Order: sequence, then C-alpha cells, then structure tokens
Amino acid sequence: MSTTEQTPARAVPGTRRPEGAVALVTGGSKGIGAAAARALAADGWAVAVGFRGDADGAAATVGAIEEGGGRAISLGGDVAAPDEP
Repeated sequence: MSTTEQTPARAVPGTRRPEGAVALVTGGSKGIGAAAARALAADGWAVAVGFRGDADGAAATVGAIEEGGGRAISLGGDVAAPDEP
C-alpha cells in the first residue's frame, strides 16, 4: 500500500496517510459531525459525509467542503441497520 506524508498544519509529525484514503464521518449532516467533516477536509482528507435522514444537511456540508477546495461526497444510510437500503 502506498502512503503519502501528511503536510497539513495539524498533522502529527512522522505519521502517514494511505494513498487515496477517505475519512467517513457518520452524522456529518449537522452539528459536531459536520464540523468534524469540515476539519478533516481542511486537513487534506477526502471526506464521505454520512447521513441517515438529512440529505439537505449532508449536501450543505459537502458544498462547504468543496467551496473550500476539498473533496467530499454524501452517503445515505443507517449504520444501526446495515442490511436496510
């Protein structure tokens, strides 16, 4: 597996991130989850914004990340019921 040096301001010296890694933030459509998603994107992570019912909130989080130059997508689902669509 290829890795790249982390260069963002909050990176831990000497740590590495796998090439192509994506951070999955459940509950990323609002509140702490949205803030975590934006912070990860600011640190250079590609982010998957998970949501259960607030697609508009997830889209807003993705939009804010993309406006800041980051990469993000939204993913709907319920982590408590993985067998349901």
